[in-house]
Amino acid sequence: MRHIIILLTSMLLLWSCTDNEQFRVNGVIEGKPSINLRVSYYADGAYHTLVTAAREGKFEFYGSSKQPTVVEITDYDYRPLVRLYASNGETFDIELDRARPLAAKISGNETTDRWSKFLREHEAALTSSPAEANTAIAEYVSANPTDIVSTLLMVTAYDNRTDMEAADSVMALIDPAVRPSSLTESNTFMMQRLMSEEAHDSLSLIRYADRDDSIRSFDPSKRRLCVLALDRGGKFRDDSIVPALKRISKLKNIGVLELDLEPYANALKSGSDTLDWKMGRVPGGLAARGIERLGIPGEPYFIVADSTGAQLLRTASPGVMAAFVKHKLK
Repeated sequence: MRHIIILLTSMLLLWSCTDNEQFRVNGVIEGKPSINLRVSYYADGAYHTLVTAAREGKFEFYGSSKQPTVVEITDYDYRPLVRLYASNGETFDIELDRARPLAAKISGNETTDRWSKFLREHEAALTSSPAEANTAIAEYVSANPTDIVSTLLMVTAYDNRTDMEAADSVMALIDPAVRPSSLTESNTFMMQRLMSEEAHDSLSLIRYADRDDSIRSFDPSKRRLCVLALDRGGKFRDDSIVPALKRISKLKNIGVLELDLEPYANALKSGSDTLDWKMGRVPGGLAARGIERLGIPGEPYFIVADSTGAQLLRTASPGVMAAFVKHKLK
């Protein structure tokens, strides 16, 4: 009997140790699909990724992070489904709908509970337009400057492409105690880089790989105007981008280069034969040499420049870009 008690005690201690050295996530997907999911998070000095399977809508996985970190779950095509703020010793239960990822119901810790509650309650604003999303987030930050959810919203959902100074001002409202560098350092670096004068330097010769992996050059000086479009190509491309590029590419005295930032799909090698503009890739995406200095905050993004390379417009809106180009070439 004594040996059994010792064995049970040892097993309990081992179970406790294991449980405290990882976090656990249990999930249910509406519609009961059997699909693969991707999980990614930064922890303990390294970037971690894993693939897990949902069978008839149910999935489970384990991770490990000594300090709280953002854990992102996407489908196999990298479409975001849900985010958690997790650390070792915690267990999360998720109910999600792939058609409405912001409506996910999550339990696990108070921070993630508040975070997911905000996303559910503000789903309409967050999916309406960047301006409405930013307003909703800014109002929450202003009312909750000591809540780490404010920081999580700023680094994951606030669209800082249109007004970096406004984004910096909102971030400054948050108490430093709930702005850990593990969450904000990459965001801070991006803001500083985008607001630097260097980001607005002249657009110069860009070398890229075309659909045949041949190295080509895009020279702004060859046309009166040029447009550099950056997006994720193929099925990830926003529906409004192609019509906008088609409209402007038919104009005279304009050169258009669309750079595909999607590293996973092979979209560039198919369906680009009939395009009226140049399309290519650069190794490293936004971090590629010559692109990194331009301070691109995200995709899609468009830069319009004249024949000297001077940047005339920087915008995340394909409609704004197309209207500006048509006006300049009248």
